[in-house]
Amino acid sequence: MNTKDVLLKYICPCVLVLAVIAGILLYVFLPSKEENVDLTVFSHDISVGVGEEQELEYQVSNPYAVVTFEIDNENVANIVGRNIMGLSVGSTQITVTARYKSDTASNVYSVTVSSNSLPPETNEPDNEHPDDSGTSPEEPDITLPNDGYISVDIKNAQNCSVSGNIITVDAGETAKFSLSSPDFGYWHDCKFLTSGRIAISQVPMALSYELVAYEDGVIFISYDNKTIAELTIKVL
Repeated sequence: MNTKDVLLKYICPCVLVLAVIAGILLYVFLPSKEENVDLTVFSHDISVGVGEEQELEYQVSNPYAVVTFEIDNENVANIVGRNIMGLSVGSTQITVTARYKSDTASNVYSVTVSSNSLPPETNEPDNEHPDDSGTSPEEPDITLPNDGYISVDIKNAQNCSVSGNIITVDAGETAKFSLSSPDFGYWHDCKFLTSGRIAISQVPMALSYELVAYEDGVIFISYDNKTIAELTIKVL
């Protein structure tokens, strides 16, 4: 057997096996780069309105770490994915925690939920009895019937039932619907104020809405700082 045959048959396979063993040993015993970094996580305080969602941004030193969020008072705000949803006016705290293997890092930040205006009167206007003050309310930019209250049609209801202006939902479940009216078409300019543990948000690029409720309440629809309609929410 010549030298070339000996190299091919015995020496080359041995070199290959040694290289594989060396690679395995380096992988097992050489500390990985990310393990040498101290685990830290940072976020920020957040302010959100009732019925609004805001993404919670954070920075973590190890990209392989798993980050979780925990709200102290879920009556004030709730976590939807990586978003914070305001449920009722108040303040609470959120704990941002990062975990990687046996390492844990966490920080606590404040969450403030506010409303831009005071809740409107819950009683519908009495068309037969004028205001006792003798003054007429300022008229909006458009002509609205019934002293400012419009007729509202609730359509395309999903995960809820509708009867007139009453929407019935299961507690904590997300319902969807759209609104229309023969008297009104400025829905993008409206604000939605809620009573009770109710959150409503508009679906981007669509005239539809998502609703999450935990107790009975009312959604006040306002335009030009005037209440133009009310939706009654019933929770099963």
